[in-house]
Amino acid sequence: MRAKVLILITVAVAMLGMVLGASHTVGAPAGSWDLQTNYTLWASRTRFTIGDELQFQYSTTVHNVAEVRKAGYDACNSSSPIATFLTGDDVVPLPAIGTRYFICGVPGHCIAGMKVQVNVKSKAVRTVQRCRGTRKRLRCQYETVLSSATAAGIDQSAVARLGLVIVATGPIFHTVGAPHGSWDIQTNYSQWVSRIRFTTGDELKFQYSAAVHNVVEVSKTGYDSCNGSSPISTFPTGNDVVPLATAGTRYFICGVSGHCNAGMKVEVNV
Repeated sequence: MRAKVLILITVAVAMLGMVLGASHTVGAPAGSWDLQTNYTLWASRTRFTIGDELQFQYSTTVHNVAEVRKAGYDACNSSSPIATFLTGDDVVPLPAIGTRYFICGVPGHCIAGMKVQVNVKSKAVRTVQRCRGTRKRLRCQYETVLSSATAAGIDQSAVARLGLVIVATGPIFHTVGAPHGSWDIQTNYSQWVSRIRFTTGDELKFQYSAAVHNVVEVSKTGYDSCNGSSPISTFPTGNDVVPLATAGTRYFICGVSGHCNAGMKVEVNV
């Protein structure tokens, strides 16, 4: 019994380590908080997750850091900051999912490029959907997953006792709308996607009657206007598998007249 308790504590401590997160020195390793660094490029190479922190290092006689809203970020306007940092060695925690915006408040510096947008994502523990059976008798359930990389060295029986599943590297199939629906007019797809984390290498599966519906991948403009006249791709089989090979946002609608406006549209953030 004591050994089992120790195993569970070990798993809990390992998961706690995930929550503690990483420290990201803004601009490092090639730069810092300065006028030379390309922060769009820097942020694109870094994954920010809940529990991480940013560290801004700079000379206080030359720069500062202001956290602003998107409007302030776009306009390089720090007149109404969310927070201001002035020490030259500022640590900013990232405790929640979402987008944070930072600029240098010294006149002209933001316009010259001292601005960074940070997209904070969830940790490696995530909810996935698993489905078994045939199309007519498909049974799906949601499971909490601890990635195999994170779970390395953790006793798998203990993880099972915590209600987690350690998965090997490989694609996860997400049947669109499952388990309560499919690709149809009744399903609320905004609610469906809010429960799922999509990552690179996963796959979407659209299941529907080809005599009634289809699937069209479109641009954001086509998605917003429910216009499939200039599709990126069209899928008509009724059992379409769409790989999610790269990070980014994908937009899908039903191209049958009136169906997208009735709710058959789904935005997938990979």
